[in-house]
Amino acid sequence: MAHGKWVVVVLVFLAFGAIMAVLLIASDLDSWTLPTLVPSLPSPTQSAAAPTMVPASTPTSPSLPLKEFTVCQAFEPNTLFIYGGPSRAARNVLEAVYDGPIDSRAYQPQPVTLEKLPSLDDGDIAVYTVEVEEGNRVADVNEGVVDLLPGATVYNAAGQEVTFESGVVTMTQMMVTFTLRSNVTWADGHPLTADDFLYSFELAGEFDNPNLRFFRERTASYDAVGEYTLVWTSVPGYRDTAYSYLYFLNFYPPLPRHVWGVAQADQLLSAEVAHRKPLGWGPFAVEKWVEGERITLVRNPHYFRAAEGLPHLDRVTFRFVPDLRQALDMLAAGECDLITQDVVEGEEPSALLEAAEAGVVQLISSASSEWEHLDFGIESATWDSRLNYFGDERVRQAVAMCIDRERIADETFSYGGAAIAHSYVAAEHPLYAGYQLYQWDYNPPGGSSLLDEAGWLDENEDGIREAHGVAGIYNGAPFTVTLFTTGDDTARERTADILVENLADCGIGLAWGGNSTWRSFPGSTAWARRAGSIFPPKFPRLRTGGPRAIIPATPAPSTTQPAMRRWTRCPERTIILWYTVRPSASFPVTCLSCRSTLCPK
Repeated sequence: MAHGKWVVVVLVFLAFGAIMAVLLIASDLDSWTLPTLVPSLPSPTQSAAAPTMVPASTPTSPSLPLKEFTVCQAFEPNTLFIYGGPSRAARNVLEAVYDGPIDSRAYQPQPVTLEKLPSLDDGDIAVYTVEVEEGNRVADVNEGVVDLLPGATVYNAAGQEVTFESGVVTMTQMMVTFTLRSNVTWADGHPLTADDFLYSFELAGEFDNPNLRFFRERTASYDAVGEYTLVWTSVPGYRDTAYSYLYFLNFYPPLPRHVWGVAQADQLLSAEVAHRKPLGWGPFAVEKWVEGERITLVRNPHYFRAAEGLPHLDRVTFRFVPDLRQALDMLAAGECDLITQDVVEGEEPSALLEAAEAGVVQLISSASSEWEHLDFGIESATWDSRLNYFGDERVRQAVAMCIDRERIADETFSYGGAAIAHSYVAAEHPLYAGYQLYQWDYNPPGGSSLLDEAGWLDENEDGIREAHGVAGIYNGAPFTVTLFTTGDDTARERTADILVENLADCGIGLAWGGNSTWRSFPGSTAWARRAGSIFPPKFPRLRTGGPRAIIPATPAPSTTQPAMRRWTRCPERTIILWYTVRPSASFPVTCLSCRSTLCPK
């Protein structure tokens, strides 16, 4: 049988805040500090690859030993340049070099380099009306950015959907004012000002990044209106109804114009001063990167929270240890203080659990914002002859009822309690509204009944259902489909085994097609993981009908928050698969392993 290929993007992020919490709760430092770090500045004619950041002097021996912390992670960073596509391993390091500028705790934004978060009540966020005319750049009803031309459909200032013909139309425009702290400096002592944020915005426009492009396209202006004040203005019609939660995505992290400004944007991709030793404002600065071995950070003497005694460490080293057993041995020997999640992922967890039971390590785990999910191949991207097994919503619902998600959570994430996902938003999230959704519990008899109703019967009693009067499928076609997932992952392999067993109990033959290194899934279903986000992803188009012809009338994950409500408008031929049609098994745990003598209980 020919199979068209469709791709699921699998994103995985490490909640590095857990690591930083350990760094900041270590015992207090004495007064000894490391020397100031001074970056060398490239001349206008000098290659941008030359600049390096070096210590101004050699430190004298301190009266007390340095307080150091070693993090063992699986991979070496690809780059430390934030617009160079930093990997998760890189983001671990950057969390120590940068601080904010806006952090998130318990899914709530927290100001770091800002005096406060902008708010409607304080007037930092303002929505006003503007008149736009033909040719002006606006956001249409689908939140795409277009030139206002006859035939364009937009929302007017009254919130009404109107089709532009000629003349002018009154629309809304949003302005957000960000006020910076005046006491933040770069690690070289240079003041961090609004111009550094503006420079970052300018640089972002030089790189073809879809996420950056989305927000830049919806930005009418981004201005420094004072040394410590920035103003972001939206294009007319861009109803950033998430301003109470996501407005900070329009706030670009600062970059040091006084160091990088003489270089071209593309030079920064390989310049050591950006690629390997970026100047930051956080608690630590990059001292040395030994390729293939480690990155060493030293305490930033200009850290704006130094008066609070922070950070509590003199040096942090990130070592690259891809093997879990080796990392555990290093942890026991004191060569690692913390093992990150990426070392644990894809490995058999028995060694980790044994070490924890023996008191050698302490596991620090919590439900992450990632979610494991099963995707249905409703329509091939290449228009082949594959049968559309999952076009009937009852079939998708039946599959959800036939899968024992609790068992998957327990057996595939045995090092910590994974939470069952009833929504793509975690239950702790302020926008969680999973209680408004129908919850598809494990119910094989109920799933079997739905399959009967849909025309999938096992009349020959061979254990596999056949099609009987199913639209678009020839009579007698066996319900046998193929599962593909990503490679070299013990948890995924165990999940696949459980899915094969569960669906067999409901009369569905599931052939595990093995792993796909390239994350291209040519089969009928795919098991994957997605990082948590309040933005639901878009999936393959349906063969017939629009989304409303297929999706049952199920509430979106929130019917009260405008940030969620706006996503119920599905673009034509695109389907957002809520949990009636897209079983999401669990929120896997983020698991860190710490030396039991170091980490607090």
